[in-house]
Amino acid sequence: MESNREDFRVLLAGLINYLTEVSRNTEYNGDLADLGNEVGVAIGGLMKNMSGEEMRTFVMGFNHGVSLTNGTHG
Repeated sequence: MESNREDFRVLLAGLINYLTEVSRNTEYNGDLADLGNEVGVAIGGLMKNMSGEEMRTFVMGFNHGVSLTNGTHG
């Protein structure tokens, strides 16, 4: 899905709202897999027809962001 700035803002706001509600209403003793699942539920709910390519692009962006902060970016 090629999106514009407004689409991005709507998606970001929806993700923040969802994760805020989860953090208020859930008692997790879990791990990063639980967090990944909740992010996936939030984005999947906001982008009902997300394609496999869009999922791969999201994961690629996630990996890039992590690599920028943990010293593995090359």
